[in-house]
Amino acid sequence: MPGVPLSKQKPEHLLKLRSIRPDGSPSERAHEGVPWASLWEGPPFVIFGHDAVRGLQQHKHALGLDTGCVYGNRLTAYIVEEERLVSVPAKKAYAEIRRSD
Repeated sequence: MPGVPLSKQKPEHLLKLRSIRPDGSPSERAHEGVPWASLWEGPPFVIFGHDAVRGLQQHKHALGLDTGCVYGNRLTAYIVEEERLVSVPAKKAYAEIRRSD
């Protein structure tokens, strides 16, 4: 959760948070608000995944690497020492996109 030190985060937010709703509450759904990472002011700089709906997210204090490889899109990595992104196409789709709406 933005505004909460990493050491004080609830485990479910570290594992499932995707959005912050307009009222400031957390959500696991991408369509229910703005990306949490866009509001994260650090430190630390956070690298995360599991938000394929939004794809690559590059924010001042956070980097979202999920570019949907499992769905046939791309596999993306960040080389920390070089501060560089690397991305390759998926060989195939390994799963179908599930809609929870």
